[in-house]
Amino acid sequence: MADPIVYIELPSADLAGSRDFYAEAFGWTVRLHGEEYAEYEAGEQAVSVGFNRVAPGEDRPEGKPLPYIKVEDIDAKLAQVVAAGGTVIKPKTLISEQYGSYALFADPSGSVLGLWSMA
Repeated sequence: MADPIVYIELPSADLAGSRDFYAEAFGWTVRLHGEEYAEYEAGEQAVSVGFNRVAPGEDRPEGKPLPYIKVEDIDAKLAQVVAAGGTVIKPKTLISEQYGSYALFADPSGSVLGLWSMA
């Protein structure tokens, strides 16, 4: 099976405003996680959406969505990414024991994507 996109982060300067917009426009229930993150989860089979407060100088292009691809082994997949012509932007980084780890890479055209794994 191919590695699926399972998560997309959207930058937001106003998390409460993003929550209210998506609730009104799409009926989403968005949970705020403090002042830095909010999340909409569509269920086990659907892609989840997070709203990340993005500050200048972060590891990704400002104002751009960031899709995450679910993989079994982040380090092995980063090696494949590099072998295929991509660039590692952020190596495997632990989010928490509950939420697993992530990494960021750029494809040869400069698009930034994330990898995610519970391992």
